[in-house]
Amino acid sequence: MLTLQLSEWPSISEVPSPGCPNEVLQKAFFVRSLVFCGEQGIGYALEYDGLDAEAIHILGRVGEEPVASGRIRFPGKHAKLERIAVRAPWRGKGYGHQLTAFMIQAAEARGFARQKIHAQAHLQAFYAVHGFRALGEPFMEAGIEHVLMQRGFPAG
Repeated sequence: MLTLQLSEWPSISEVPSPGCPNEVLQKAFFVRSLVFCGEQGIGYALEYDGLDAEAIHILGRVGEEPVASGRIRFPGKHAKLERIAVRAPWRGKGYGHQLTAFMIQAAEARGFARQKIHAQAHLQAFYAVHGFRALGEPFMEAGIEHVLMQRGFPAG
């Protein structure tokens, strides 16, 4: 069973301890590093882009094992779902769908009914299940083909 946990960026005075936001962030970053830097070959400087402090971070665990992560930023009148990752041994179990649904709910709970994502092109159908639709032409990001997808926006 996947347990999902939200974390805001901690203040500098927070001391890492079990269950504190720093520990949640460390585990979320661990998942991101394995998936994006390790599996997909994305460089550290590109993956850790300096925008984490303005984001909400989500960690997915099975027991105590960190298996999934994502972040949400709010760059205007919409939420941007980013860095959605599930470690390879835990794929195909529905955890990516649970994580995505959780992130959508978290954005909507903060008043952001509109969401965008730069989806890796091969995952278009995955995000379409959650109501995202492609907009525009595919583009390259971090050396990987992506497509802008959005949900909650007027059609057209």
